[in-house]
Amino acid sequence: MKRLTLVLTPLLVVGLMGCGKSGKVTGPPPVTVQWTRTSSGLPGGLPIRSLAASGTTLLVGILEYGVFRSTDGGLTWTRATTQPTDLNVESFAASGTTLLAGTHAGVFRSTDGGLTWTPATTQPTDPDVWSLTASGTTLLAATDGGVFRSTDGGLTWVAAATQPTNLWVTSLTASGTTLLAGTHGAGVFRSTDGGLNWTAATTQPTKSIILSLAASGTTLLAGTYGGGVFRSTDDGLTWTAATTQPTDLYIRSLAASGTTLLAGIYNGVFRSTDDGLTWTAATTQPTGLVSSLAASGTTLLAGTEVGVFHSTDGGLNWTATTTQPTNLWVTSLTASGTTLLAGTFGGGAFHTTDGGRHWTAATSQPASLYISSLAASGTTLLAATYGGVFRSTDDGLTWTPATTQPTNLSMNCIIASGTTLLAGTYGSGVFRSADGGLTWVALGSGRMSGLAVYSLTVSGTTLLAGTDRDGIWQCPL
Repeated sequence: MKRLTLVLTPLLVVGLMGCGKSGKVTGPPPVTVQWTRTSSGLPGGLPIRSLAASGTTLLVGILEYGVFRSTDGGLTWTRATTQPTDLNVESFAASGTTLLAGTHAGVFRSTDGGLTWTPATTQPTDPDVWSLTASGTTLLAATDGGVFRSTDGGLTWVAAATQPTNLWVTSLTASGTTLLAGTHGAGVFRSTDGGLNWTAATTQPTKSIILSLAASGTTLLAGTYGGGVFRSTDDGLTWTAATTQPTDLYIRSLAASGTTLLAGIYNGVFRSTDDGLTWTAATTQPTGLVSSLAASGTTLLAGTEVGVFHSTDGGLNWTATTTQPTNLWVTSLTASGTTLLAGTFGGGAFHTTDGGRHWTAATSQPASLYISSLAASGTTLLAATYGGVFRSTDDGLTWTPATTQPTNLSMNCIIASGTTLLAGTYGSGVFRSADGGLTWVALGSGRMSGLAVYSLTVSGTTLLAGTDRDGIWQCPL
């Protein structure tokens, strides 16, 4: 059985900063609220492989623990009474009132809202089911042995008549009546007959690793890893290599600005004015790996590992922003009216009022130059750093520390919900401010007050917090 591992690496560097006891300060007693663990009933510390909703029932697949259900909006979870025989559920799908789960032992079905699961009567011949999708009344399963179809609600599965040439199918999707299958190393395949027959794009890009995609009118562009730029003028059915390629065939980024196309490579930008058929180097190049390209009106921007560059002549000449952030590792961005703010890793805060062309460091920086998150609340800007919360009331020009800081100064995230500000810490839960970030008090106590919170969101009057290896928690605002 092949195992695909998706590694999600958060920006977690507080350990390097020596946080811990040195990051603790004395503060006021916490606000009294009752936190409810949204993950109540779920095993802790394990990856969640798949999620799905069916009416008012929520389903979650947890590594080696199988399927869990919630009928109260995720407040509490219970393990399915009868589990799939393989407890690694990679995908879910629904067909009417029937639920399906893709595992490494084939497809399993439930007709009682996920309470009990039974195997399909006739399984795909390859048991590793990575993806499930529905197209009308037809269900499709992506496996290590190709695509399989079911027309009876997932009860029986038969192989597609004509398979992709690479049978390791990792993903499926539908675009109208056209089905698309992504394979591990053989590119994209298409089906226009409900998944019965699959054909490769008539001419595939010679390199199957696609780094970037863009559209310009009816022309599609694909930037590949080592194969240059490829074009399609028939909705992705056939792909042909550009006649004249950029000198570096590793195309990191693509963008369109009117009739001009741009391709970002290492140490340069290439331009095309004939729908990507031929490419020529810009006259004056940016430096560094061009990992992103964007257009803002008639101004083009290129983000590189050594800063931001801009062009006002269709990408022919590129100029570094007059004053770059002194630290080019930008961790967060936010907007306050016409002012843009950038938080950097070790360089503090920078601001611009001309659409990103000129960046100026804050006159008075936060005491901690490691900014993890930025937020705006009215005319007040907030910076969550590894040294506490800092505020600015002059569009990011000067920053001052909160009068009363969270008791843990290692901050991971900050958000605004109306006039209420909320901040997640590394190891001390969530803190709240009701006075524009001037003073902060802990939101709740007990177990929650010892957790690392990496993400926050608000749904109606409920605050949800994503923690490190302890699931999702919620409390009323």
